[in-house]
Amino acid sequence: MTTVGNLPFRRLATQLGADITCSEMGLAQEFLNGNNNEWSLVRRHPSERMYGVQICGSKPQVLVPTAEILAKSCEIDFLGAPFLPSFVSHTRD
Repeated sequence: MTTVGNLPFRRLATQLGADITCSEMGLAQEFLNGNNNEWSLVRRHPSERMYGVQICGSKPQVLVPTAEILAKSCEIDFLGAPFLPSFVSHTRD
């Protein structure tokens, strides 16, 4: 979700009664690189009762540390990331 997950939209959604909000999708590698623009995507407003963050990437070795950093650094209730079927084929041996 891009654009409809930005902070002003989420604030409006909560004013209109949304119980759950979710950030725009951020690039996992850019969080690890310390990109301030990426980190600004996951700011949470106090009016957001249940808040989730979305990250995207193609490598588990990037997605996992990003998820761990976000869980420690941000007040989030859930985290979403795309699941690529190619991940499964690497674990089915």
